[in-house]
Amino acid sequence: MEQLVGLQAHWFFGCDVVLELVFAVVALVLAVFAFRVFKITSERSTGFLGAGFLFISISYFFQSALNFLLVYKVGAMPFLTLNDFSYAITLQLIGTLGQMFFMLIGLVILLYMTFEVNRKSILAIMLLFVIIPLLFTNISFFVFYFISTICLIFVAGHFVKNYLRKKKRLNLVIAVAFVLLAVSGTQFVLSSQGGVLYVFGHLLELVAYLLLLVNFYLVLKK
Repeated sequence: MEQLVGLQAHWFFGCDVVLELVFAVVALVLAVFAFRVFKITSERSTGFLGAGFLFISISYFFQSALNFLLVYKVGAMPFLTLNDFSYAITLQLIGTLGQMFFMLIGLVILLYMTFEVNRKSILAIMLLFVIIPLLFTNISFFVFYFISTICLIFVAGHFVKNYLRKKKRLNLVIAVAFVLLAVSGTQFVLSSQGGVLYVFGHLLELVAYLLLLVNFYLVLKK
């Protein structure tokens, strides 16, 4: 989950735009894979996985596009005028809020997938409870990272329990991937300790998405 926080490593500015695009593509491929598995098996969980990763992909594409404009329009300037600075702040604000909005929708869908219920009203209530706080707080970064990390912890716990119950290799891969995503979800805290840890959080996220991609490929290969 990328945000252009002030404490990130300066040399990493611009590189995270590329990573966001990679995450967007990988998440989109995961969504397609999940929908294909759902079409074959009609399993409820794979359908929600597809929907969750689709929204996560949208969030990354949204942020990547806005950050690209930020780097392209502002990053190359030797100095910034007041209008340039205002433009940069507006782009960052729109990109950040857009990514948080779509990311939380995707994560809530993944969390709902772990419940043994099939009531759309519960999903709607969950979405309201995570989206509304972002609109009425001055600490949206903290709220976003807190909620997203909690969602990922519970989703990771679900897949870890699933592996311990079935002891299958593919279940282990997806469990490890979501554990890594849960750890990378703490990057807001990590980034406050230094830019290197912020980059480390991104790399963990990349490894997690690649593991998920391998997992779905192996499932379809069967």
